[in-house]
Amino acid sequence: MFMSRFSLSSRGPDGVALLALALIGLATLVAVGQPIITDDIWIHLTLGRAYLDQGPWLQTDPLLANALGPPLPAAWLTGTFLHLIERVGGFTGLRILHVSLVTCIGLLSFSIFRRANPSLPVVTLGMSLFIALAGYRLIQLRPHLFTILACLLLFRLLLESGRVPSRRKIAASILLLLLWANLHASFLLGPILVGAALLSLLIAYLMKAGERSLLLGRSRALLFVLVVGGLATLINPTGSEQHLAYLVSGSETPALGRVADEWTRFAPFTIPDLRTPPSPLVWGALWILIFSTPLLALLSVRKPAAPRALYWNREKVDPALVGLALVSLLGALFAVRFIWLGFFPALLVASYLRKSVDQPRPEKPVQNWLTAGLGCFFVLGFFQMGPWTMMSGMLPMTQFGYSAPYQASKYHPGAISLLSHADLEGTLFSDYYLSGYSGYWLSPRIRSFVNGTLNVAPEVIAANRPIRERRGEKPGESFTELLDRHEIDLFLGTRLPRTPPTTRPWYSTAGHLEKAEGWLLIYRNLAGALYLRDSPRNQDNLKRITRYYESIGVPFDPEVGFQTSKVISKNPNWAIANSLIPSHFEKIRKSSIQIDPLRRNSGMEMLARYYTALGERASAIRLDERLTRLMKKSESPRRRLIYNLIREDRLSEATEVAQLILDDPNSSPLAVHLAETALGIQNGDLDSSEIFRVPVFTASEAAAFGRGVFIRTPEDQAVPWAKTN
Repeated sequence: MFMSRFSLSSRGPDGVALLALALIGLATLVAVGQPIITDDIWIHLTLGRAYLDQGPWLQTDPLLANALGPPLPAAWLTGTFLHLIERVGGFTGLRILHVSLVTCIGLLSFSIFRRANPSLPVVTLGMSLFIALAGYRLIQLRPHLFTILACLLLFRLLLESGRVPSRRKIAASILLLLLWANLHASFLLGPILVGAALLSLLIAYLMKAGERSLLLGRSRALLFVLVVGGLATLINPTGSEQHLAYLVSGSETPALGRVADEWTRFAPFTIPDLRTPPSPLVWGALWILIFSTPLLALLSVRKPAAPRALYWNREKVDPALVGLALVSLLGALFAVRFIWLGFFPALLVASYLRKSVDQPRPEKPVQNWLTAGLGCFFVLGFFQMGPWTMMSGMLPMTQFGYSAPYQASKYHPGAISLLSHADLEGTLFSDYYLSGYSGYWLSPRIRSFVNGTLNVAPEVIAANRPIRERRGEKPGESFTELLDRHEIDLFLGTRLPRTPPTTRPWYSTAGHLEKAEGWLLIYRNLAGALYLRDSPRNQDNLKRITRYYESIGVPFDPEVGFQTSKVISKNPNWAIANSLIPSHFEKIRKSSIQIDPLRRNSGMEMLARYYTALGERASAIRLDERLTRLMKKSESPRRRLIYNLIREDRLSEATEVAQLILDDPNSSPLAVHLAETALGIQNGDLDSSEIFRVPVFTASEAAAFGRGVFIRTPEDQAVPWAKTN
């Protein structure tokens, strides 16, 4: 008897299903526990520091130079909490908190699925689907984790049992809504879900679909929570203002739809790629939910013709869950950031697959094996076509990399360190994702042009893209005039001019102010360049940076600015420590003058790449002109020649090289693109500024720059340069 209970036919599917879920779950926790990758965490930490010091009613925005006013304290309690965790436990404490929150979400969601359907294959498949739907959100340490957890808790307190909730549960729900309104701006999901469940119960009551006294009792309880809990959400620093935050966005501030991975609508007729949410697997799963949720909603109110013939208790599915599933599906379709709400439609499906207690049906191992097998295929889909590509995009492959506090390489900490140590002041323009990090280290002395809070006027955000594309915004306005109009003092240009690694817009801005009148280069490395507006208002900044460089023995001319070649020559150790050159740079230089042609050409090739990346145009041109004479296969030197010659205003020479590329049938698309750009500029079909938007390095060439290059973070912690180029 004992052996029969644990036979392969009865227990085998459970084991396979649990193993499949364990693979997805463990992989997710590994991705969650990696060095902090969330860009907005720096904003929350900085604001949390201010909230702890001044309270939630800030007088000014400590991060933004052109803020409309103080930041909306929608997540003030989260920011304060995260800052306290970071103060006590450092970044390790934040990572432990992150893993703990996701673990709680996972355990609670598993418990809810388990109560809805005792079949382990069904439960594990539903859980795998939920992890896929929420995966991209789970790896980000942001206030939305509290929202996901709060939604699950609200369901458990009020709706899961199918009975009238007790007074304690009602009180706990109201307290949860009050706390939620101070943790995250998405707290309105709570009243929305309660309202949807209430409406469904009332419809069921009118249709006599169930015990009317029970439906009426539950409706009264939910109405009480909706009214009293809704009033409780007004107990926050700004009262009703937070309830209108989304409506205000887009009129007084930029539309939230501009934030690509936040408010992008689900596109049902466009299969997405693997690098942007939702993944193809999630896209397909949502289509299944789109079809199944309305169908099951209709079946839930349909009276069975022959009750004794039914083995599945479709008619007993909680109408409150039907309402939750429908409104959650609408939320998932409304914005990509709410796709995790697919949990409730998936829970509805799991409930429909539950075997009736009153009419038990015989065990059917084949069905269990099919469900477990589907779970195994889902695991393959999760890693091949699911969110894993996005979740693991920056996952370190070494123990040392995984132990790092955060992905320092993506934040250009060398430039941030300089700004911090030299005590500079003013308005800083940098990439959108960098602003939170720079604000954490530099505010309030240096404030950002724009950041993820979008607490700026529409004209500020409208200037962001023209600046990255190196052009003016208004008719007849130049790029530098646009910077002056917004009184930008410091410009942090980033990224190599390389082929884009993703389908998202890619801008290389490191060379945007090279030789620009009125702008001075004050810092350079392989990843970016920092410029100072040379104007009367920045004379104190210029004196500070001059004194700082003098104190550390780095050559700097306040008239000329930062001279890369001189710095490498006079202080190579500083150049290596600040990722200006790799640690083996001297070996490369010596190889470039060897007698052996293979070593010499290889050394010259690498040296020319570094000089091109660093903006040392003349040196790169000399090397590449020699390489084109020495090497038969010389496409990469010709590419660099075209690029650097145009940047040096030697257009006629660039077109000569371009013609050689166009005459070669084996030229790569990148080389042809550069050649056609040169000819287009020469013929007047293209503006000369077009060269700033053309890549010169391939993906493999860009990746090679990371070898032997180190980064020194603002807290003076040296870590290897990760795959950021």
